[in-house]
Amino acid sequence: MLGETMRPVAQPRQRRAAPRWLAELSRGDRPALAVLVLLPIALYLPPLFFSHLELPGDDLVQNLPLRELAGQVLRGGHLPAWNPFIWSGTPLLAGWNAGALFPGTFAFAVLPIGVAWFLNLAAAPLLSGIGMHLWLRRRRLGPLPALLGALVFTYTGFMSAQIVHLGLVQGTALMPFALLGIDGLDTARARRSIAGWVALLGVSLALTVLAGDPRAITSTVIAAGIYALGLVLTRGRRPLGLIAGLLAGAVLGAALSAIQWLPGLAFLSHSQRSSAAYSFFGSGSLGIEHIGAQLLVPFLLGGNANFGLPNYVGTFNLPEVTIGCGLVALVAALLYLAPLGEQLRERLVSRVHHDDGRHLATIYVLGVTGLVLSTGSTTALGHLFVHIPLFGNERLQNRNAVLFDFALAVLVGYLIEDLANPASKLRELLRGQLRLLGLLPPLAAIGVAGYAMARPLSLQNRLHDPSIVPGLMSQLAPYLWTTIALAVLLGVAVLLLRRLSPRRAGLVFSVLVLADVAMYTANASYAEVPTAVVASHTALGTKLQSYLGPSGRFGIFDPAFEALGSDSPATEELGLPDLNVIQQHSSVEGYGSIVSGAYQDETDTHVAESLDQTALRTPTFDVLDLRTLVTLPIYFDEPIPANAPIPLAVAPNRVIDTSGVAGLPPFTTGPWKIGAETTAAFELAQPTVLRRATIVLVPGAPAPTQLTVFADAPDGRAVARTAVVRHGQAQVNLGGVRAVDLRVVDAGGPTTLVAAAVVVTAQPNLRLLLDGALQGDLSPPHWRYGGQLGKFSVWENSRTVGLAWLQASTLTAPETSSLAPGSVHVLANSFGSPQRIEVQTATAATLVRSEAYAGGWTARVRPANGGPTKVLAVRRFGLVQAINLPKGNWVVTWRYAPASLLLGLVITMIGLLALLTLAVWFGRRRSG
Repeated sequence: MLGETMRPVAQPRQRRAAPRWLAELSRGDRPALAVLVLLPIALYLPPLFFSHLELPGDDLVQNLPLRELAGQVLRGGHLPAWNPFIWSGTPLLAGWNAGALFPGTFAFAVLPIGVAWFLNLAAAPLLSGIGMHLWLRRRRLGPLPALLGALVFTYTGFMSAQIVHLGLVQGTALMPFALLGIDGLDTARARRSIAGWVALLGVSLALTVLAGDPRAITSTVIAAGIYALGLVLTRGRRPLGLIAGLLAGAVLGAALSAIQWLPGLAFLSHSQRSSAAYSFFGSGSLGIEHIGAQLLVPFLLGGNANFGLPNYVGTFNLPEVTIGCGLVALVAALLYLAPLGEQLRERLVSRVHHDDGRHLATIYVLGVTGLVLSTGSTTALGHLFVHIPLFGNERLQNRNAVLFDFALAVLVGYLIEDLANPASKLRELLRGQLRLLGLLPPLAAIGVAGYAMARPLSLQNRLHDPSIVPGLMSQLAPYLWTTIALAVLLGVAVLLLRRLSPRRAGLVFSVLVLADVAMYTANASYAEVPTAVVASHTALGTKLQSYLGPSGRFGIFDPAFEALGSDSPATEELGLPDLNVIQQHSSVEGYGSIVSGAYQDETDTHVAESLDQTALRTPTFDVLDLRTLVTLPIYFDEPIPANAPIPLAVAPNRVIDTSGVAGLPPFTTGPWKIGAETTAAFELAQPTVLRRATIVLVPGAPAPTQLTVFADAPDGRAVARTAVVRHGQAQVNLGGVRAVDLRVVDAGGPTTLVAAAVVVTAQPNLRLLLDGALQGDLSPPHWRYGGQLGKFSVWENSRTVGLAWLQASTLTAPETSSLAPGSVHVLANSFGSPQRIEVQTATAATLVRSEAYAGGWTARVRPANGGPTKVLAVRRFGLVQAINLPKGNWVVTWRYAPASLLLGLVITMIGLLALLTLAVWFGRRRSG
């Protein structure tokens, strides 16, 4: 109609096109991405249907329990800052290992523990594989070569072996995404696109930090730095835009993860690692011989007991010595030396540079860097590496092997791409004698495997293996013959390269790559643990709780891991640290990378299932509320044959006359001093009926005329027997006394030394040598035998007074034996929430809290009947916390909020706001 106002026709909004390289993934990459998604699900999901979890190595005793604890705190709406269950209280988030704010950890706040663990475990190889595949596709590789490169990186070498350290592989899995972000910044032109790549780089770096393993951060920073430097040096145009984008991504990553690294570095500066020796830095370093052997025959000294093969018997645990990605990767590394040389010649001599997207020089530099760093202190370069900031405070230099493995995986992808491409430069070079270089790895592998079977003991000696197993190579024969067969096939394939068509060459080498991946996957670490082991209540755990009461702590003394034999689940069911956090039992021990340096110096609890047993005689563990010590009989006594000579402890760490003894217990003690005011105490593992005891003196020591032996019954009653000393020993007839410990005193004469104490028991008839590590450390009345927990002996401490107490303000150290008048009543003590204590004191006193001290604790004190609240800084008092209170009735609330945590929270919130801004800008649609 003529008079009608014309309305503009609405134009349909156009969808913004995806980046070209990403759009190309829509079809050809779907099968590859499906494999990378389904493979970890197939590996780790099935056990869940049978009420089991895949929990190899430290995943069981550290990574799972710490993440479950962080999830529970998050569920309560609190920051997972403090862990009250290990080391008498220790930072949780700042302790790194928990990955407390890694996105995967939030699954533990909303899902059952088994499902949450499966998602976290499967996510590591899933992300690693997808990230590697996407990055290799940007390297102009086809879907199949990119898939194979991703499989090699994710399921061989470092990533396969280190699945026992979840935080490490979670953080490392983000490394390909960081490189993808750097690569995108190198080619991006539009500001919107640059914003997206900055966001990807920043998020990848942040997640690497939040995963909670500093080694993953180090590896990612080194890889990103080398790759970015390579791009800067090879750019034909000005690199300022790339450098600016890199700095923006790095700043964004640092801001997003400040909540982790700021408190983490603060705690690290006060931890046992703040003054680590060079030997600490050098631990886990790989010598050249070990590297060569592991590259060629990775399970040369055993594996993970899969398919009936023997366990690894080398000097260190298997994940820390696993390096390399199979034989095809080594062939690729040698074959690409010629293209690398040609590229360098063009660049340096002819001043010609053709960017083929491969950046071979950068890949080789990355690989060589990882290889050299892995040698650590085995070369003179270690003395230089130790002075690198932060890096020099890290141990386990073998973990730098991830850089080497990453480079090898990239070269595998290049090799498959070029062999299937008739026009590739590599195929031209292979028409000459270059292909003969590719014969070296299979020939060397055949030589090593053959030498292992022909001269097994010689090989183990060359690898400096202290635990030589005579029949090891015979047990490994199926694996060694399989390795030889694969090496022969690979060698034949290399020789026939000129006769194979590109399609067949690509197919043959793809199959060989899959064989390498299958070899590692078949020998990977798998440990299916019943879900009952990680339940909130177990039979042993429930019984342990009856000893601890509502607030007590426990410790396990088993430094030789003697319980891990025929009854390996025993300590797990008991709740060894850190599994105890699931059952919410508090311990004076812990298992993790860092612990307070002051705490470690006095307790020596950083070593798993161990503590400084001499501190059991002092108030140290009384103050820490160590109510219950759980240990094993081997740390008290061992059976010896009836007619065998008695082993004599003639000096510390020196024992003689050991012939006929099956094996001395770990960490034997002695000799023991006795005199007019000195008693030598010997504990039995449990109450035992004793027929007689023989006390042997150190030869040449002053000999008294008589010795008196007191046999203490469990109820505290004692039976005394005196015997004459003849020929340096006294034999006391005890006549069937039921005793739990013996006390030997000098009945008259000079001070002397006891070299051995032997008892003969009834029912069963045994001859026991009392020389275990705990002898003399659990004497009554301080410690009393408390009963049995399965195969464990329980000892109870009579000198603990609970979570908090009052003592005179004039005392300069915490004491549980001298309390001030008044009362202390705990009102609230749920973890994650502030602890509240009601205190009544008739005089000014010191309120001591049995929680390990860490900077950042405050106490809010208000009158019980109402009034203003005062905030007091909590002071260090020995190993624990204390504040001074005036006379009166008070309610004290304890909070943990260190400045580094609060600052990190603020910076992270700013980083999230910046990320949101980038996301909105990048996702904004263009106008019609």
